[in-house]
Amino acid sequence: MKRTLRLLAAPAAAMLLLASCGTSDEPAPAEDTAAQEATQADADAPEDEQVDDSDAWPIVEDEDGNVVEHPEDEPMDDGGDDEEYDAGVVEAGDSGTFSTIGMDLPKGEGEIEVRVGDFECGVTSIPDAVDNPVYMESGGEEGEPNIAAEPEDGKEFCVFDMEYKNVGSTPYQVDEPGAVLLESGDVHEQSTEDQDIAWTIQNYVIDLNPGDTGEYKHVVSIPAGETPLALFYPSETAVMTSTMVLFLQ
Repeated sequence: MKRTLRLLAAPAAAMLLLASCGTSDEPAPAEDTAAQEATQADADAPEDEQVDDSDAWPIVEDEDGNVVEHPEDEPMDDGGDDEEYDAGVVEAGDSGTFSTIGMDLPKGEGEIEVRVGDFECGVTSIPDAVDNPVYMESGGEEGEPNIAAEPEDGKEFCVFDMEYKNVGSTPYQVDEPGAVLLESGDVHEQSTEDQDIAWTIQNYVIDLNPGDTGEYKHVVSIPAGETPLALFYPSETAVMTSTMVLFLQ
């Protein structure tokens, strides 16, 4: 049975733009009326029949289009002929290639091979990962500069060992990984605190010349006891969206 992952994104920006245009005395087109009736019909439908318009809701399906509630129980098919995958889905242990050629990014174009080498969840302490407030308040006279980071109550850290290789023809500064997809179906983005921890324990700016390799530890806090299924790459930004799904199991 094939494992398929689709990303459904609601056009939130378009809706905000339409809302900002104000009202008009002109009659609304027929299409608008039909859309409103459809929206009202959905609102009036029983709760279990209403459509979920989450901004980004990952759905794992089998080959018959049925939602897989526990993907870890589904056997994998290595045939690789499912067009919904395309090159965006990378199986556990494999490498995927991310290209920014033609994207006209400020930092230029590049091609990076990325792989999750290993990962560990259930982490409750990361040494020397956050600023020591005592040290900061004393002007560097008391204590050590950094102390161990601990997750929020009810959460734990997942640390992903990312492996990069520049397979392009130009120098390129690699991108950070993105959110984590859990077996429960929930998606957890990296928090600002998680990012600060990752940047503190390493050099987060990795510039690679063609042929060079590099490593990076991606830190994301998730609910305690949850299991990660996949990692999105790269991190969502104002000019870039996640285009690869790196499965972990």
